[in-house]
Amino acid sequence: MGNSATPMYMHAGINREKSRAARHEGNAMVPFMSAKCFTGCALVMLILSSCITRDNPFDPVNRKAHVGRTYVVSNQDSLMARVFSALPGDTIALTAGTFRVSLRFGYSGSTSRPIVVTGANGGSVVTAQPGLGILYLSGQHSIHVSGVVFDSSNASGAKVENGSSDILFESCAFLDNSLDGLEITDSDVGAMHCTFVHNGRAGLSVNGDGSGSHAVTLDNVLSAHNTKDGISVTAAPLAITHATISDNGNSGIVLTTPAGEVRVALSILSFNAGAGVAGLWSASTSQLVFDSLDIDSNGTAFSLSPTVSPSYWIADPMFADRNAGDYSIGAASEIDSLQLQGIVVGYRE
Repeated sequence: MGNSATPMYMHAGINREKSRAARHEGNAMVPFMSAKCFTGCALVMLILSSCITRDNPFDPVNRKAHVGRTYVVSNQDSLMARVFSALPGDTIALTAGTFRVSLRFGYSGSTSRPIVVTGANGGSVVTAQPGLGILYLSGQHSIHVSGVVFDSSNASGAKVENGSSDILFESCAFLDNSLDGLEITDSDVGAMHCTFVHNGRAGLSVNGDGSGSHAVTLDNVLSAHNTKDGISVTAAPLAITHATISDNGNSGIVLTTPAGEVRVALSILSFNAGAGVAGLWSASTSQLVFDSLDIDSNGTAFSLSPTVSPSYWIADPMFADRNAGDYSIGAASEIDSLQLQGIVVGYRE
């Protein structure tokens, strides 16, 4: 027992001495090893950071620094994915063809760097998946769409609501949708060079909260052959120039207690089953401005309460072929002759 205890004690002492030496050497080694680890970790983090910023455009943290890219899409799955992941400055270019999709944007653009969706000169047709609308924007900003046909949705062709702003549709067509061609609620939207034809409710509906804080601007648009109204406005301001609103099942423009200013200028309202302009309004909450209008062959010219009696032309536009949707103005029309005086009235392709 005694012989065995001494080696154990000695071994323990040796181990303690080795431990002290190791700690002493370790103190000298730790700074060196920490520097190596720090350098290596920093390098790894730099590489990962570079990958996130350059190769992961879907990272919302880095979207302010994101360099806008153009993505060409040719199938519906790719289109839905690209739209949902698009960041400020991105452009999504659709090839010609038909896309059966329901589109939602994951992010907004910015005023200087909008998100842009472009079609192939009207050859890009988007239609809805069963039971859904085609495009839905809620509380989103700076999204511009051009050259796209919104066709045969079970709801409205496109719906914009909940304070969306800087939303622009240019050279788009809204055709054969079950509800409105374009439905707008409490949002700032512009539409230029667009057509709204053969929709199941209104060609375009604008709905506000009565505050007049959001506005819709339409320029060079055609709204025709819609089941109900050409354009319906409820508790919202609206500016329309160079429009042709014709052959709708109810009235051309219907105003329901609009808020702010409603301005309609240099436009044609013709062949609507109801009135050229109809509805209820209040001088205390809105102002109606009608300027340089041709109002011809409607059920009645104006059916507004309280009544208004603006001056306007009564001139047959002599459209090329209304039934076929060709609303080119005839060369013998008084409206066409005004163009020689520099006055352009109505929609022009």
